Amino acid sequence: MSIPLFKKAYERYWTVIEDESVVPLCSMYSYTENELSNRNMSHGFVWEMMRREFTRELINTLNSFAVQINSLNVWQQVINGYDETEQFYLKFEFTILPLYFCLHKPAEFRERLIYCCTHLCHQATLFSLDDYPDRLVDEHRVKLGILMRFSKYWLTVDELVGAIKKISSDDYLLLTNNFRNKNQHRVPPALEYGHTGIVTRVQKDNGNVTYDFGFSDALTTEDMLPILFKQWQLMKEALDVYLTLIEEQNSIIYKVNDFTVHFGDGV
Repeated sequence: MSIPLFKKAYERYWTVIEDESVVPLCSMYSYTENELSNRNMSHGFVWEMMRREFTRELINTLNSFAVQINSLNVWQQVINGYDETEQFYLKFEFTILPLYFCLHKPAEFRERLIYCCTHLCHQATLFSLDDYPDRLVDEHRVKLGILMRFSKYWLTVDELVGAIKKISSDDYLLLTNNFRNKNQHRVPPALEYGHTGIVTRVQKDNGNVTYDFGFSDALTTEDMLPILFKQWQLMKEALDVYLTLIEEQNSIIYKVNDFTVHFGDGV
């Protein structure tokens, strides 16, 4: 039964896309954003090489997320046209893995953006200040606090940090039942079907132990789509701010603007 069902569903999937009966939720971020004016590879060489790679990979991350969200949205419309038994098979075949992929992307993008911005801020400052030492923490320690420390010379930093904090925030963790963290370290909520967390051991501050009995509901494509779409919007906004930071650094490295506008006399 499954093979004919899958074939028919896949045909419907492409029909929906070709007919444009479902409007894509997410747009693709343009790779032309990775181009800068006033480039001179003889200045800021390491910064420029990092900028090219980091910007490309950040756009790749955002666009791969967008593709899977759009795909899940189409599958949601297609699968809703089948009965409950058929939906069970179709979701296991077509939505569970993309949903799994999408639930990890916000945290992945957030940490990648922090890493990229930290290195770029360090390199841009290293180029701009004669007495600035080339000392950076070990890569596994690059977190938001480290970014704030190494980006303090740049005007865009406050807006950038604010945008980053909105991605994979406590609200997102609550709405997804902390799926990514639980998946890596514990037993996560099921996807589409199933219950987990039947028994939970609770140790109180006084040392006493109790056991809670219950379950966590599965995370479904229908419930997660608007949450994931919101994360895509926040990631896109953060990438816009990242590009503003890049332009600010580029203007200093390639001597377009007055250096003292950013750093002043007190550095």
